[in-house]
Amino acid sequence: MSGICGIYSFRDPSLASREILSSMMDAIGHRGTVTRRMFVDDQAGIALGHVFAPSFLPSDQDAIPNWHEDEQYVATLDGAIFNATDSVRANGSRRYQDPECGAAIEHLRQSPATFPEKLDGHFGMAVWDRSERALWLARDVPGCRPLYYFYPADKGVVVFASELKGILAHPAVERRVSRDALTAYLTFGYLPAPLSIIDHAHKVFPGEVLRFDRTGEVTRRRYWEIPPFAVQEGELEEHAVRTREQVIEAVAKHAGGAKRVGVYLSGGADSTVVLGILRLLGVPELHTFTMGFHTDPGKEHLSEDLQWAEHAARVFGSTHHPIIIDRHHDPRALLPIALRQFDEPTLTPNCYSKFLLSEAARREGVDSAMSGSCAGPCFQQPSTKHIRKMRAAAGDAASPEELILFNRTKLFSFDEQAELLTKPEPHAREMALDIIKRFSKGVDAPAFGDFMNGTLIRMQAEKSIGVQDRTSSVNGVELRHPFHDAALLKFTNTIPPRFKGSESDEMQKAVLTAAFKDMLPEEIVSRKKAGFPSYYWTNGEVDDLKHELLSPAALERVGLFRPDTVQKILDSDKVSTKKSAGQRTWGLLVMQAWFERYINRNEALFDVIQHA
Repeated sequence: MSGICGIYSFRDPSLASREILSSMMDAIGHRGTVTRRMFVDDQAGIALGHVFAPSFLPSDQDAIPNWHEDEQYVATLDGAIFNATDSVRANGSRRYQDPECGAAIEHLRQSPATFPEKLDGHFGMAVWDRSERALWLARDVPGCRPLYYFYPADKGVVVFASELKGILAHPAVERRVSRDALTAYLTFGYLPAPLSIIDHAHKVFPGEVLRFDRTGEVTRRRYWEIPPFAVQEGELEEHAVRTREQVIEAVAKHAGGAKRVGVYLSGGADSTVVLGILRLLGVPELHTFTMGFHTDPGKEHLSEDLQWAEHAARVFGSTHHPIIIDRHHDPRALLPIALRQFDEPTLTPNCYSKFLLSEAARREGVDSAMSGSCAGPCFQQPSTKHIRKMRAAAGDAASPEELILFNRTKLFSFDEQAELLTKPEPHAREMALDIIKRFSKGVDAPAFGDFMNGTLIRMQAEKSIGVQDRTSSVNGVELRHPFHDAALLKFTNTIPPRFKGSESDEMQKAVLTAAFKDMLPEEIVSRKKAGFPSYYWTNGEVDDLKHELLSPAALERVGLFRPDTVQKILDSDKVSTKKSAGQRTWGLLVMQAWFERYINRNEALFDVIQHA
């Protein structure tokens, strides 16, 4: 587990001081509580920081911070480079304090024009070239690791960090809401890259590298795109054999030889495959963690993961830890902690659930965990029947990007946003469509289902992977996602759509379940898909929070939303019987909570709620 941060102030070196860097490191200190590294060059105006705690560590290997400095380079990264040893070994005589940083430096030294496309891993990375006085920032291909930067051209300073809160610790950063990002949040329920909720702050795009030089010029390059969907014909069993090899390889390299690993286990096929492979690989100590809600007898889908996961844990012999939230659970003690950790608004109520999962893992001494997240876009796609329904609803003239936008508008329609916002955005739809186009750029797929998956696989990672990163890191747990892997994505683009469900919903994930038919219990394979249990606290558990954040006075204090429209939403959600009942209320509550914490800096409000 680790985090990085830093400053390049080429006009005013005092903005890259040791004191400011230390404050930034404190803000992300939960990402690495064991070791810190700092580098400051007052003359060059550069400061780099790294916080570190060991995870996924083989028993025969010492814990080494991801840090290296020599006469030419200073490098640090958050994450892991799986092919680091091979890359460093190939260079011959040079020795590096950390092989993963060494692999990055060797690549940059030998081929800056292609850096870092040879690196296989998940990382947010910074490299300082002393002689060129150039700062490189890079993010991994699938976007497993977060990396933010703040760069208003008129200030002459670049500030970067693994989390936005690290950037907000810098005095040059003005805390203003990005209107584009607010539109994205109200549309999708999260903020896809490169957007950030703070004006002039951005996420590094997945598979992107940036270079800042001493004159302030920035060059950016997307060094990876979704590989073409080049389907290889063949029978299901043929594809299953290759799928088995690829998935086992992905899990093995993410496990990294660790001897104690946790799995966030839903009892569905995806996470059960991960658990089964870890057992196959001989990991000696396996722990599984499952979340379920006993809050409403009429909503069995909120608790069914518990029984399926317990069954899978018995089959594979893991030490199982169920986490149950019942009617008597009071979320007010922990919910403010979880909300504080989210330095950007994210709709999902799963943030609380996954906070509890990682908290349970840490309590059991597990600092290394895996999930089955992102298997869906690899091994399933919408059926032709479903796509026809989308086209009928969106209109025959809708472009592929417009179809995706129609399908992924999850929180408020554009008409609803116009009624809700005190300052409506007149071009909200065009802005949202531009976001889709950024992620669809370079996706080469003849079938719409593949085009949609190729567009969404990294876009949605900003939500699902981002939520899990924040909730695990605050509890000192590193969470890895072997299905969200560049090599695996390339391979699954060769699988025929019919084996992913294009012709029939029954064939969704058919190749994955066929690949592990000897491992997966039949009852888990045939289990009806449920999804991660989402609960929007609709039984009065967070009424205090709603009152503090969504009252007319609170809404006027923040100034984003019209109180009369918010009241209509509250009234509507209160009587709704839909599965998503409470979603819009929760979305507004999260945005208000974020604003109070990060713009108004109203910590006292959270203390009142926490101790109510």
